[in-house]
Amino acid sequence: MAVSAAFFYLDKFVLTACRNRLSMHTYLVELLDEHALIRHNYNPSSSSKSVKKASASLSTQSTTQTVHVWRHDHAHQVTAFACLNGTLSPLVLTACSDRSLALLDAAQGSFMRVVPDAHARPVRSLAVPQASHFVSSPALPPCALDFFATTATDNTASLWDLRAGAAKVASFVDHVNRREKVGVAFSPCMRFLGVGSEDGNAYMYDLRKGREVVYTTMRAGVDHVEACDVDEGEGRVENEQQCTQAWAQEEEIKGLPPPHTDVVSCVAFNPLKPELATASFDGGVRFHDPGARELRGRQ
Repeated sequence: MAVSAAFFYLDKFVLTACRNRLSMHTYLVELLDEHALIRHNYNPSSSSKSVKKASASLSTQSTTQTVHVWRHDHAHQVTAFACLNGTLSPLVLTACSDRSLALLDAAQGSFMRVVPDAHARPVRSLAVPQASHFVSSPALPPCALDFFATTATDNTASLWDLRAGAAKVASFVDHVNRREKVGVAFSPCMRFLGVGSEDGNAYMYDLRKGREVVYTTMRAGVDHVEACDVDEGEGRVENEQQCTQAWAQEEEIKGLPPPHTDVVSCVAFNPLKPELATASFDGGVRFHDPGARELRGRQ
């Protein structure tokens, strides 16, 4: 059973992780028109048995093929992996149960580097910058794609630089992560790192200063922030200082109840505007929008 899957190389491949193997697949999805659906007797309003039969015949029109498999013989399981899909990059990152990180080259089908003992405990989450058409090129230089981030159940989120031989360049320890897998994500402008936490909060770290910039994102429906200057027509981040001010400072929001009542397991940034989405074990999804000065979502 695969533990994770992701599109790779501008959607040309699909990567899946299972046990101690990372597999790369090609796929062909046949798009069926209305006449093809009629030919396969596909009618969603009919009985469930006929729908299942028609769906089975439709699924046979698409094919997949495994083109390469990386076996991590030094570990029992691949715990996480990450890859760049918005650019033509052949690099893939994997984390294993023996606390190691591996850098893979999909073009050569080989291991480029293995980093042992990356964390005190196995890495549970990996994040790489994802290219966004809504961020201007001065705000996101090409070297920004050389960074990646990891989290583990040792209360640490780490920043790594591929240009330094996949070396650790910063560590962040203000969040709580002792047991569960929590999410990690780069902001589209590559200035902040969002990390989930087991205390019901999401933490924002300033990558330029190497410190926490927001203690917890927009608690209790009040965010105390300034709006980020975004050109809605072009959809580009224009002012670095105003973008930094778009998130509240620690002392402004301490003492308020957290937005979630359980572990924040997933964080994701909106590629168009300064908005952060968080998902939690409590079943709630929250959208933190500094420009709107409110916390949206439902439990």
